[in-house]
Amino acid sequence: MQIRSFFDEEGTIVINNNYNFVVYKVSNLNGIVKVIIPHFEKFPFISQKQSDFLLFKDIVESLNKGDHLNKEGLNKIISLKASLNKGLSYNIYFSDIIKAEKPKVNLPLNVLNI
Repeated sequence: MQIRSFFDEEGTIVINNNYNFVVYKVSNLNGIVKVIIPHFEKFPFISQKQSDFLLFKDIVESLNKGDHLNKEGLNKIISLKASLNKGLSYNIYFSDIIKAEKPKVNLPLNVLNI
């Protein structure tokens, strides 16, 4: 598939013909840092999804620095994840975590249909 070549052969593609969907997944931290994040910095989302991308980028940067190896850093990552997309799957286990504030993004007026 061309998407892998577009992203410098990073990631894997899973095709599920039974349910008619394709998943493109990059789980290599180095690939995310060197290929995926720079792409979405160069071509940012023009929707509120940009704020999720910014949270994701903060999480990846924290992981890349090794912040997840200490309690304070891990709590910061969990706090960011709590604000990302649909939040935490099991809030009961993280009852002491305070959600990070979601970044505000300014959308172009033509995206807002104004």
